[in-house]
Amino acid sequence: MDQRKMAGIFAAECGAITEALRWIIGQNRVGTYLVCTDSFSAITALGKRKTKCRWKDEINILHNQAECNGTEIIYMWVKSHVGIAGNEKADEEAKQSLNDRNIWDRSVDFKEFRTVIKKRAVWRWNAEWSGKVGNKLREVKNSVLPYRDVFVGSRKEDVILTRLRIGHTLLTHQYLLEKDSAPRCTRCNLALTVKHILAECPEFEEQRRRAGVPSNVREALADDRDMAKNVLKFLKATDMYGKV
Repeated sequence: MDQRKMAGIFAAECGAITEALRWIIGQNRVGTYLVCTDSFSAITALGKRKTKCRWKDEINILHNQAECNGTEIIYMWVKSHVGIAGNEKADEEAKQSLNDRNIWDRSVDFKEFRTVIKKRAVWRWNAEWSGKVGNKLREVKNSVLPYRDVFVGSRKEDVILTRLRIGHTLLTHQYLLEKDSAPRCTRCNLALTVKHILAECPEFEEQRRRAGVPSNVREALADDRDMAKNVLKFLKATDMYGKV
């Protein structure tokens, strides 16, 4: 496996700093050197006293070695993609080196492997999820990424929203517990589902309009604080708040 592809951006940026320090030490010249990087995370890590990072340890060793030789090294963060000539040239050189298999000769830390593997696993999972057809959960959520915790309500309200999103509520699925027939909409004579209640049934069209609930179940149950409040308002207006 090509370890360069498994190395994260942070590791690559820190690796570049270590190579710069090795070059400085190899010059055997006393003086002051300025090491510039557009990686804010790398600069931040260098400034922290306590951080578990093998790259920082390696950089500190090289930095101390240079200081023992009478060399002063200053680190500076530069903003990327703003037209700074040196930074643009460095980015171009980095892109050209992608096909050089000899450019990366160091092992990758297990944490970097874990991060990359996790991202790839989520990407493949999401691709598989996006291809599903006829799945009621897929109609509500287009991604496997978790909902952000944007709605800060009572536990009861959080439970209600979760039940709506998975499509299992007392109103629509209590028949399973009672070993009865699946409920049907008294107005439309269609299966009573969360999607039908929130987006389709004409019986509640006016209540949806007043509460600000769109006629699209994915939009209605989106990861949005204001929309969550609108849905709860709609449930109360239709006397279904306590039946979910």
